[in-house]
Amino acid sequence: MATLVLLWGNNVHNKQRIQEVNQALLPFYDTTHIHTYRHWSEWGNMNLEYECQQLCEYLKNIKGSVILFCKSLWCILGLKAMVEQEVFIKQCIFVGFPLGYCEHNEFPSEKYLKELTCPVLWIQHTNDPTWWYTTIADKLWSLSPAFTCKEIPGDDHEYHEVKVLKQIILDNNAT
Repeated sequence: MATLVLLWGNNVHNKQRIQEVNQALLPFYDTTHIHTYRHWSEWGNMNLEYECQQLCEYLKNIKGSVILFCKSLWCILGLKAMVEQEVFIKQCIFVGFPLGYCEHNEFPSEKYLKELTCPVLWIQHTNDPTWWYTTIADKLWSLSPAFTCKEIPGDDHEYHEVKVLKQIILDNNAT
């Protein structure tokens, strides 16, 4: 088994959801860790460079295998940590990947995705407003047929379906 590190959403109001996900997945990992962000406790916007540095320091001290569970903007943080900081991750689970945000803000997601060396399980709502499932799947499969893409019916970016997420993760051996 491995350590599951959970990175969920930019907004402090996402804390409850990530705690629900943590509870659902806890029995399937040696340990779990919910990464908290400085801007959750201090007023201000997220600082991606600072958060990446904090995450990397934490990850480099974990003994054994690490699986990253990232939602939304924090998928970018996970990519950045793995590629720029050369942090070894056994597997990634990306939920609600914000491809539109990446393209709009000129984040080099395609370059980073090509450099990934671990398996990635992608979970996306059919009509997630940050980018639709079919667009994400087509883009990812053009980069690597090794990426596993799973669709959940839905048209929001909330991902309330904790039981569904859990089952997809277990069915795809992301433990």
